[in-house]
Amino acid sequence: MCDALMPRVLIASRWGTFRPALLLAPAVFILAGCATKPVPRIIAQQEVDLHAVMSPPIAVSRGVVRYRLLSHLAGGQDSGCASPDISEVDRIRVESCSQGIAAGEVAQMSVQALPIIEGWLPWVRVSKATLILVPEGQRFTRLIEKRVSPRELEVEFAVRARPTLEETAAGAVDVLAHELTHLAWLARRDPKREMSPGEREYQEEFVASLVGACVRWEVTGSPRMSVYGDPESAGLPALLLPSARAARDAAAWLQPLVSGDRSAGLQRCRQEIERRTRAVFLDEPASASEP
Repeated sequence: MCDALMPRVLIASRWGTFRPALLLAPAVFILAGCATKPVPRIIAQQEVDLHAVMSPPIAVSRGVVRYRLLSHLAGGQDSGCASPDISEVDRIRVESCSQGIAAGEVAQMSVQALPIIEGWLPWVRVSKATLILVPEGQRFTRLIEKRVSPRELEVEFAVRARPTLEETAAGAVDVLAHELTHLAWLARRDPKREMSPGEREYQEEFVASLVGACVRWEVTGSPRMSVYGDPESAGLPALLLPSARAARDAAAWLQPLVSGDRSAGLQRCRQEIERRTRAVFLDEPASASEP
């Protein structure tokens, strides 16, 4: 029997410099509950890159968090590679079929992000993260399901390979940090403050965008927040606008810090992430290092 997972948040790739969230009707993902985990046609046909963290109505039970991760990179042909370049560094595994982009170098940069993310979101820990580098112009779609402890999260995301190693690694770090933030918020069982669903979604997308940019800034030296794009004039569907505004606002918040001292700027990032998290959750989270 298929046990349908309801969508929680679907994160679309950057339009300009923000990654808008796409919230779809529950019926869209009913097919994804089957054992074979087929990707719904409405997703597979999209011509925009998408990442998603989806949850069932009860996502956390008896110390186990249940979730599905979707990666969809649009393109003209399906990505396929008989002999990918594979590198494993600590908890990071990178698979690359992109010529000129070495998996080992991307893994070395990406692994630096995990302790930073876990320091800012201390109630979760990643046991394994797989990043699949997909060449420009190629299509890739995969939906996976996990049932694990919040202290042993397992994630897999497809990342677009860019012309340079630096761009590819920076994008991998950004996607990893951004999506892990959504997963971390999903994993918390703390009672939430009274606020509208729209406001809570705004805060989550703001924080995810800020974590992605700030971790990228710390690891690579560049937050890539110089161009914003305007959600209202960019031709986005109305469904994308609320989260697009949150990501735009996060970029605007960070922009003044970029030209100053990086250490001080990153400290401000952490303080703002903690402040906005406290604005949603009533309790202080337990650290993933605690029993």
